[in-house]
Amino acid sequence: MTGDVATSPRRDATAATDALLAETLKAAVRAGAEPDFVAALRARARAVLETAGFPKPKDEAWRFTPLGSVLRVGYRPAKAVSDGKAIALQQAALSLPGASRVLLVNGIPHLVGGTCAGASVEVGTLADVLSTSPASVAPCLGNIAPLGDGFAAQNAALFTDGLVIVAKGGAAEQTVHVVRASTSDGPTLSTPRLLVIAERGSALRLVETDVGDGPLQHLENSVTEIAVGDGARVTHIRVGERARPAARVAQIAVRQGRGSRYESRVFALGGALERHELRVLLDGDGAECSLDGLYLSGEGELVAHHTLVDHAVPGCTSRQRYKGILDGDGVAVFDGTVIVRRGAVRTAAHQENRNLLLSGNAVIHAKPHLEIDADDVKCSHGATVGRLDPNELFYLRSRGLDLALARSLLTYSFAREVVRAVDDPVLERILEDRVAARLPDGLLAKELA
Repeated sequence: MTGDVATSPRRDATAATDALLAETLKAAVRAGAEPDFVAALRARARAVLETAGFPKPKDEAWRFTPLGSVLRVGYRPAKAVSDGKAIALQQAALSLPGASRVLLVNGIPHLVGGTCAGASVEVGTLADVLSTSPASVAPCLGNIAPLGDGFAAQNAALFTDGLVIVAKGGAAEQTVHVVRASTSDGPTLSTPRLLVIAERGSALRLVETDVGDGPLQHLENSVTEIAVGDGARVTHIRVGERARPAARVAQIAVRQGRGSRYESRVFALGGALERHELRVLLDGDGAECSLDGLYLSGEGELVAHHTLVDHAVPGCTSRQRYKGILDGDGVAVFDGTVIVRRGAVRTAAHQENRNLLLSGNAVIHAKPHLEIDADDVKCSHGATVGRLDPNELFYLRSRGLDLALARSLLTYSFAREVVRAVDDPVLERILEDRVAARLPDGLLAKELA
């Protein structure tokens, strides 16, 4: 038989995955000396890539995150930019009073003006730390974030640099603002890596925001590892905004010590594909974590949040609150797991996911669940999916508001609860404006709320 042979989308996606895997393994061959523990991490990453590869449609954790359009792009490694370009990007980023600001351009640290150093926090590049004092990061780098899938393994195999943030104990809380910038003239791949070490009794406020030129089909595959020492406190705020063709896969892994506190506030405000995986290991008696999220998904967008809170020891507390707003044909995923291990008595865990659908074509996949292997615990979870209350709409319209404004006012009020959890007046106003900008008559709705 002659003629062209048609191929299925699934087969095309598999071929694209295989091509990206081959390019990743080729790029992962490194020259030059590295500390033994880094070389071992890269070897483990290569083994995962060679045996499991990138996620496939049949993988349960990725079942609702189609990757065909992302993986079939021919990416090339992102490159560093000039000082002038970096300064321009930094000037375009939002300003947070009192914060030490550092820049990641295409996943590569660009510390314009040098490193941040103070009485309570030190910021430097991973490359510098690995060349001068590798032992200081050896217990954490690669030991907090698992190599669970091909994306995590790709980052471990390919990262060339990153940021190391160390919060010192016994000093006042300091804010570090990490600006993520992407700029390119074509499809590029960046693999930024962050390592945050909050020493015993320290306090750190870490804010991550986006700025950039909206590169065509840029893929950011990032890994962040956070070690929260005994009695330490870390507040972690992430604001994600990407140009429509851009995609991000982010893994954040946290390990908490005795009496520590970790607070996560994540805002996913759009992008072709935004996937956030947040893993928290409560590994010290009395540790607490509080995880809040707000995600907006509109026409042609997919936002996925996967959380895993692991209660490994007794007496720990966790709370999760995620809210989603979906419009057009937007798709969102919330997959939340709470694990209570055997012997982890006196555990208190609450998980809540609420979703608001603004159109008949929007889709949400909500999967909250608990795995409990201990007695004497207080655990709850739940998810809701609904539309705007017609009675509330009728009430607002009876007060003179048109339908579009009434809908926007109720939607904005639904989101504001999470926005106000950031506990920062400047950032709160910025987030309110960004959410309002996504809604018809949103700025007026903000004024009326």
